[in-house]
Amino acid sequence: MSFFNFLNECRTKPPKWWWYVSLALAGALLWLTLRGIPVHISQHWCWWYFFVTSLGFTSILYGAFVLTEERQQEIVRLRPLAISFKAGLGERCSRLISEWSKLDRLYLESPAESKGSATLQDPLDPAWVGSGLTVWPYKVGSLQMLFAILNADMTRAGITVPPYNFRIQVPELLILLQGYADHIRRLQVTDAPRATVPRES
Repeated sequence: MSFFNFLNECRTKPPKWWWYVSLALAGALLWLTLRGIPVHISQHWCWWYFFVTSLGFTSILYGAFVLTEERQQEIVRLRPLAISFKAGLGERCSRLISEWSKLDRLYLESPAESKGSATLQDPLDPAWVGSGLTVWPYKVGSLQMLFAILNADMTRAGITVPPYNFRIQVPELLILLQGYADHIRRLQVTDAPRATVPRES
């Protein structure tokens, strides 16, 4: 199906009279075949066939060339936007590192009666949202949402991220986010089209 979509897109690129002439000649040859080919045409049938095939092939080739050129120009035009988007991903990684660090420190310093454990356990666990604690579900859930959006945007940018780990702890999560940020920084320098971030240990 993608091949036919490609042909259909190519059809709009070259001058349309190429396609109209190709279809007209093909239809005429089909009509002559059904009615019986006149002698003066049947003697040169192979040349007629070669002419129609060459015309159709030239139309597709020219359309593919124009389509490829347009896509290359679009890539060049969008490259600064992609670079800016990746730079924004790195900044978001740094902000998440700061926010998770602040939340972890705030959780450790909070009164024991306001939290369920001494340390912030399984910060990416969805069960935090439904816990009976007062303020922590909102704080943890907000950062969980930002982390999930970051992962989705990194995947959209062509960066492969590790599977979502619900049991990761805060120190490992900070290392993972720092790995994201470092990898994005290297990606900007090398301008690689695709890369894989290291998994957390």
